Amino acid sequence: MLLPMAGMAFQAMADEHRVTGDAPGAFVVEDGKVDPDTYEGYITYTRVCMACHGPDGLGSSFAPNLVRAAERRGWADFAGTIAAGREVQPGQVMPSFADDLYVMGNIGKIYSYLRARGEGGLGRGRPRIIESVQEEAEPEEAIPEEAGQQNADQEKLDQQEGVESKDPDRAGKNQEKAKPESGEASTTEASTTEASTQDEVEE
Repeated sequence: MLLPMAGMAFQAMADEHRVTGDAPGAFVVEDGKVDPDTYEGYITYTRVCMACHGPDGLGSSFAPNLVRAAERRGWADFAGTIAAGREVQPGQVMPSFADDLYVMGNIGKIYSYLRARGEGGLGRGRPRIIESVQEEAEPEEAIPEEAGQQNADQEKLDQQEGVESKDPDRAGKNQEKAKPESGEASTTEASTTEASTQDEVEE
């Protein structure tokens, strides 16, 4: 009875790997899912590095296995190679990415992804993000400024074409604008009364 339970406990431990802390290369792997930074590392690797180093960081005929490189080298060596470039062997040169802001801003995430592949047991292919971590990381939705500008532009068009606004707040404001002020109404009524009186006198 104890042996199956011990096996289940070992399996649960095997399905979760993590390197915590603020240092580059931290990652969390749970049941094949990863934290958001490690996921972004996968995306960056796929966009920038995969063409030479092959799918999943396993290397190709002309570029080395980066999963193994991340295991063997420290962070400083790894980041320095990406920034400065390196001659892998005669005729094969790793280019410098020092001027690529996208890559330079995501080196730590690439490193996390590669370490998760090697040390964390992350499998091949696109990982999924751990749901609980993703919910904590997602910011509250905010209305973009463009939406406000689009609403203002639509209001102008509605006014020019004489179309009633679909926005109840805007429609109310437009009706208020259309109403004459009390002073204007009094002046109009006084003019009408005065005209009627003049007609009676002439008769």
